[in-house]
Amino acid sequence: MSDAEMLADLAASLPDARYWHSLPDGRIQCDLCPRECKLNDGQRGLCFVRARDGHRMVRSEEHTSEL
Repeated sequence: MSDAEMLADLAASLPDARYWHSLPDGRIQCDLCPRECKLNDGQRGLCFVRARDGHRMVRSEEHTSEL
């Protein structure tokens, strides 16, 4: 199973993340930290806590840094 497939399975069960916005080029940008990761579908941020799933940003329930 590829990383993108595993991420899709995982992301389907994850809650939406906050602090992000859509960009004109179709990517979404994470606004949680100064890195401002710009993600295409299936990509994870540099922190590996947040990922893009379709038209939304998701976070892992294992990580509580956003709470």
